[in-house]
Amino acid sequence: MNSAHVLTPAQLVEVTSKLAGLRWSWSTAEVDRVVAELGWPVAAGPTASGVVLRVGFAPVTDFAELAFAGEAATIFSVMVTSGAVGESPDATAFRRDAFVAAVQAVGTVLGEPTDRRPGDRPEVRWLAPSGIIRVRDGGVFVELALLSARYAATLDEWSAEESTDEEEW
Repeated sequence: MNSAHVLTPAQLVEVTSKLAGLRWSWSTAEVDRVVAELGWPVAAGPTASGVVLRVGFAPVTDFAELAFAGEAATIFSVMVTSGAVGESPDATAFRRDAFVAAVQAVGTVLGEPTDRRPGDRPEVRWLAPSGIIRVRDGGVFVELALLSARYAATLDEWSAEESTDEEEW
């Protein structure tokens, strides 16, 4: 495994508090206000697909990404880990340990999760005033994200369709 890094519990609490504290409609028209409220400088964009902000947590991540779909923002994501590529026992253990630590840190801010989804790509969710906070082990990175409720519902629909397709085979 490469030399992977993970955000500290204090960094996770800081990011969670900022994301959970946002109050907005997810309209791209509000992006400037939201960026100013977060206090993270713009590193790139905005473009039609999103904006990248500098969060300053190197060597793990220096960036947060806010993705757009038309006139709506969809997901605000921050990497909890640098990449731990592969399915080697070391990479998997690193990501799983980071996932558990992230869930614990987010829980100190938001309390008990509203949804737990075990599996190969586990995730834990909490309701927040402007959407859903999610911690997910995506197989390469562990990610902390704020999702719009509409985007989360779309992801859930896609996931349900995938499960149905797999059962048919």
